[in-house]
Amino acid sequence: MLHAHGDFTPSAATRIGRAVERYEPVFFKEPIPHENIEALAKVAAHVDITLATGERFFNKWCFTELISRQLVDIIHPEIKRIGGITEQIKVEWQKLSTSR
Repeated sequence: MLHAHGDFTPSAATRIGRAVERYEPVFFKEPIPHENIEALAKVAAHVDITLATGERFFNKWCFTELISRQLVDIIHPEIKRIGGITEQIKVEWQKLSTSR
């Protein structure tokens, strides 16, 4: 697993993602700052690696575009940040209903 803490630019995240593809990591988490959905889309388009994000989102609505555009394979809501178990269930339900 590779956790970047949102520290990379899209080009750096892409270069790193491509470099580690051959090692088949479980996922590349938070490769770019969480609020930059367009940058995440650029990274997702250029790497063949499982992407994960979401622990820094602060409510269920932050996940809407991320889920609807299917930019990452793994969403990782932080239960305390998004408002508790009920809100996390709503995020998970949103992901399930979109993936059908």
